[in-house]
Amino acid sequence: DTQRAELKEVEGLEALLQRIRELLRQAGPEVTRRRVERVSLTASQLYGDTIGDHRHRLNWSEDYALSLEVPGASRSFRQLSGGEQMAAALALRLALLRETSSIDVAFFDEPTAHLDPERRANLAEQIMRVKGFSQLFVISHDDSFEQWSQNQLRVIKDERGSRLESR
Repeated sequence: DTQRAELKEVEGLEALLQRIRELLRQAGPEVTRRRVERVSLTASQLYGDTIGDHRHRLNWSEDYALSLEVPGASRSFRQLSGGEQMAAALALRLALLRETSSIDVAFFDEPTAHLDPERRANLAEQIMRVKGFSQLFVISHDDSFEQWSQNQLRVIKDERGSRLESR
């Protein structure tokens, strides 16, 4: 009798577990849709902060395509200029980091690559104004970040090899 009672209890737990699995399976698409929507909203806000203009809306769709909605039109990621692509990709990465983890530190590796001097300076300024992170680390060959940084480590390479220069 004890074993039958235990078996019945186990069967009940298995049925409950199956029901929970089914509910999670059904909820999955809605959870994904809402998560993508939240990341998209955060990315759009960060994009506006980065370029200093909130009239455009960055959109990350459920099929993970990135586009920029401008008044009267929508441009796909491939239709954006190099600077717009860099800013959009940066905003999306930061939004994903912010919305999917509790990490409040961000690393940027050559964020101003392939940009003209004016856009490098603008992007450097905007990156340093990004909110919501306790620390930002920038790895760059570009000196656009020097005026914004609190600490710098410079790697010097010459005929003697590489060495660290602290500023």
